Parts: sequence; C-alpha cells; structure tokens
Amino acid sequence: MGLLAAYSAILRGASRVYSVDHVPERLAIAESIGAVPINFNGSDPVQQIMALEPNGVTRSLDCIGYEAVDIHGQPRENEVIQNMVAVTSPGGGLGQIGIFGQAINSTGTPLADSLSHTIDFPMADFFGKSLSMKSGPVPILEYAPALIHLISSGRARPSFIVSSTIGIEEAPEYFARFSDHLETKVVIRFPDPVLE
Repeated sequence: MGLLAAYSAILRGASRVYSVDHVPERLAIAESIGAVPINFNGSDPVQQIMALEPNGVTRSLDCIGYEAVDIHGQPRENEVIQNMVAVTSPGGGLGQIGIFGQAINSTGTPLADSLSHTIDFPMADFFGKSLSMKSGPVPILEYAPALIHLISSGRARPSFIVSSTIGIEEAPEYFARFSDHLETKVVIRFPDPVLE
C-alpha cells in the first residue's frame, strides 16, 4: 500500500515524495519510481526528513496502522502517527489509511488481541500546528473509474509492485516468502477452467 501511495503522489505531481520503510527491497523499489527512500531501521525518520525539509512536509500518510514498529523493530502502534505530526509543516494535512480497527485473533491477525485499539495522539502539537486529518477505508468504487482510466491510458503502470507471478500450488511457499520480505506483491494465476 505504501509503495502505491508514493506512486500515486508522484503521478499527481508532488514535488518530492519520501517513502519511509525498514525493508531494503521496498526502499529500492520506492527509489526506482522517484521517491526518496528513508530507512528507519535504527535511525529516526523524522530527523532524516527534517534534515532535507527543514520546514517539514506538506502532507504525510500512514499506510501501516496498528502494525507499526519503532526504529528498533519493536511494535509501537502510535509510532507513525506521532512521526507524522512531528514531520508535517504547520497548516499541513495527515492522511491515515493504515488499518486501526477492532480485530480478533485469526490466521490473518494472530496477535490481534495483543494490540491496543486506543493510541496516544500528540493532540497539543496537532492543534498548535493547525494540522488537519482525514482517515478511514478508501471508497474503492468511487475511485475505481479514474484509476482504471489511468492504467488503460498507460499513464499509470502499477505492475512495478509485482515481484512474482505464481500458480495456486505455490501459494504456501510464496506466502512465507512475502512474510519474510522476500516478495513485495505476488499475483496468483489460476489455470483456465476446462470447458466441457
């Protein structure tokens, strides 16, 4: 989601886009599309960006939500939100599309009950900088026609995100590869149905 968000900002004409991550492969992809990679593994991303943008950035976007980790790789649900408030210039805006929501333990969210659904928010800084914020699920049906047009016209080529195309029988192996950050996005091709 983060790489496609950076790509969307570039397509919309952003003068500079920073992509913050700790996975080298994703940072390399971000750089390949024109974003400035910021590796937060052991180094404060706010300080890195502020060194390049002393007045801060106009807009910031959280694409990870409650699965955020700090510079030491430790889970910290409010890390990205706090960094966004710190790095966004006065009068700027925050977007939050990373998931914050009630979840139960399942195979897809095995640690859901260990995550807080209430996070600390730096309200005084948010207020003092006159920031605004919009969040929530993206209304797919509303944006789909414009996105389809961008792709069909050749202006947008989101396939850069795909690292492998596989058959369904390879899914368990590639799920593990994705979990280990060896894949960015995997497309599963199903065989053509046999017509009788």
